[in-house]
Amino acid sequence: MDMMKKLFGARPALYNRGTVGTSILNVSDAAQNIDLGVTFDAAYKLDISSSSAADAAAGTGMRKVEIYGLDYAGIPINESVTLNGQTAVQSTKSFWRVILAKIDTAGTGRKNAGDIYIVKTGTGGTYTAGVPGTLTSCIIKILVGLNLGTSGIWTAPLGMIYTIDSLVAQCRVQAGRIQVFHASERTAPIQLPHPEIDIDAGVSGPSPIPTPNTFIINELEDIYFKATMAAASGIVSIDAFLRQISPSSPRY
Repeated sequence: MDMMKKLFGARPALYNRGTVGTSILNVSDAAQNIDLGVTFDAAYKLDISSSSAADAAAGTGMRKVEIYGLDYAGIPINESVTLNGQTAVQSTKSFWRVILAKIDTAGTGRKNAGDIYIVKTGTGGTYTAGVPGTLTSCIIKILVGLNLGTSGIWTAPLGMIYTIDSLVAQCRVQAGRIQVFHASERTAPIQLPHPEIDIDAGVSGPSPIPTPNTFIINELEDIYFKATMAAASGIVSIDAFLRQISPSSPRY
């Protein structure tokens, strides 16, 4: 799969899933309420660690993780980082936005043996067995054995304009409130995060969410997929299918 095309091509497909409680959180396995204008107000390097020593250069688990996002200019970038088990390692590149991370190479186990944590560099606090003590700047968490994690956030690259063709949501265990926030940190005046889609969803199978044809994501604008559930440990997923509307030719 060409991940750059999937994330930043003519028709991006975004899959977001998380366990959320009664406080609003990003729909991702990291389950944080991140405000990009505060947490990623500039481009930062990333610290990556695992809760298992087997996720390392010569280990049986994940050996390298590939991270995808945007640099501060809004250009898509990716980097493959060699893991060092429960010891955090730092990315070489600086990321302004972090969208997705997936396995690059692995040992005989063919998957990540521990939870993989990706946080803004220097913000993880004290690490215990590879787990950051502070998770408020944890942008991605890859759960044991999944090999892939998302941030619950997407940003239109420089020079590209998109619209949302369709959204599909599902609440499992309990009902929830589904929201898609919109923000723009690089315009004047700044458009602070605010919900543009806000609906209540019952416990059911996948349900399409009506999307206004005026939901335009201009260059360098963010969308956040968020949810609040009726009780703790609610499981929610939001899938979004975007379409590039300008320029006429895709980047990838």
